[in-house]
Amino acid sequence: LINAMRLHGREAEARTLIPALREDLERYPVRAENKAASYTFMALVESDTGRALELHRKSYDVLAEHLGPNEPTVIRRLANVAGATLADGDIGAALQGYAEAMRRVSERGELESDYFITPQGVYGRLLTAHGRWDEAKVWLDRAVRLQAVARGTHSPLYLYVRGDLLLWEIEREPSDELLDQLDQWLAMNEELVGKHHARTRYAWRLRTLLLRRLDRSDEAYTQWLEQQAKPWEASPQQAAIDAQWQADGAALLLDLERVDEACEHMAGVDRGALPEAPSVEGLSVALDLALCASRSGNASANNYALRRAELVRDLGAADWRLKRRPTDIAVGTGTAEATDPEA
Repeated sequence: LINAMRLHGREAEARTLIPALREDLERYPVRAENKAASYTFMALVESDTGRALELHRKSYDVLAEHLGPNEPTVIRRLANVAGATLADGDIGAALQGYAEAMRRVSERGELESDYFITPQGVYGRLLTAHGRWDEAKVWLDRAVRLQAVARGTHSPLYLYVRGDLLLWEIEREPSDELLDQLDQWLAMNEELVGKHHARTRYAWRLRTLLLRRLDRSDEAYTQWLEQQAKPWEASPQQAAIDAQWQADGAALLLDLERVDEACEHMAGVDRGALPEAPSVEGLSVALDLALCASRSGNASANNYALRRAELVRDLGAADWRLKRRPTDIAVGTGTAEATDPEA
């Protein structure tokens, strides 16, 4: 019943059944497959990311003990745990979880199976998020190809993996042609998922990122303001979504050299919900936070230099983000010495 409600968009109603189902699962003998499925269905409607992660882990543990670690359904449960870990904010642990799941899939020789398409796409996205571009591309290309065959190019699941590949292309192959492709993808998201759904909000984040990448930050900031005013639907990951969205706005203001506005804006961001290093996004946000902290006198200029060095180490000195931030700063004044980023 919980899963039927979920499939009909009645998640809130389904959640009211969780306490009784959990009690029954612990009280009565239940077949391992049914018990694991029950935990998964509860996790999929759970609004609290920590509790959802706990339920996915229970599902995996029950099934792995019953069937062993390498059965396809068990591997999918492991990928679910990794996905819930990502939703709960631990991007590094999520990457490790997906890597282990995909290792088991590869050992089974089932990388071409449509049963594992979506986890491959998410794994590719996480590799992209960590700047491991070459590794990521292989997983992303395969996920998009397989999903197009399995479900067609006009389906929510295809859009999901296509978005993972778009993130890679924005980072590595930005172009006006890519913007046209992204706009088509965004329009399909609005049609199939909803104009105010959290996944559509992510689509607008990608469009903002591509405009920044194409040196069209004025246009990107105007778009950001327009989307900021929309009545977006709530999501279990709302705190993280909101924090990342606000950090995007501050980054755009820094791109436009409106530093005082950017730092004032950044002061109101929920920093605990922001992505952490060593992700590309986490390193970038840490750099912007260090810049603003140095300007206010709350941190040393050396901290900014350390954050910048981390980005140089992981992405190279020519990365586009570094070119838009000062090489050196003076504490409390915000003055910047524009030097060669390759230096």
